[in-house]
Amino acid sequence: MAFGNSRDLKRILTVHFLVVIAALSFSTVTAMAEQDVKPVHAIAMHGEPKYGPDFEHFDYVNPDAPKGGMLLQAARGTFDSFNTNI
Repeated sequence: MAFGNSRDLKRILTVHFLVVIAALSFSTVTAMAEQDVKPVHAIAMHGEPKYGPDFEHFDYVNPDAPKGGMLLQAARGTFDSFNTNI
């Protein structure tokens, strides 16, 4: 097989290299997907999750807090008040 110049050869080798890398990546992902996965109730960044699967409220929540009342929120403008192009 004759190539016009070395640039053509480099391009063909690069394409073949990328195809091989893609095939290896796909086989790795497929092998990882076939591993046994067991469900968990929570995940944690470090160590075990703080709360178990049967927790009722977070530590910072008062479950006996009084209910009811009124909440007033001030709002100026609309959700797109930062858009000056309208």
